[in-house]
Amino acid sequence: MHDGSIDIDAILAMDNRILSIEALPDFHLKLDYADGTVYTLDFRPIIAKGGVMQALRNDEVFKQVHVAHDGIAIEFPGGMDFCADSLRVDAELQLSRAADNS
Repeated sequence: MHDGSIDIDAILAMDNRILSIEALPDFHLKLDYADGTVYTLDFRPIIAKGGVMQALRNDEVFKQVHVAHDGIAIEFPGGMDFCADSLRVDAELQLSRAADNS
């Protein structure tokens, strides 16, 4: 059985530059990392935090996401950015939780 844990140190040691990003339906992002790993990240939990994240509830704003800072981040309109390392950790946590629920 999977214990739901991830090795954050191992993740941070990887090449966490994002080469490309694609906004997908239902507030998901396809993240292509430099090491060849591809994730589909459900961004709804991040948006649900509210506050400055409220702007991302607008699908047209969400779709304007792009790779920023030479791949070490993604950015939405208005300068809201997210670190590639933390996005990879979030994606791995989502995969781990999905494995726990299967």
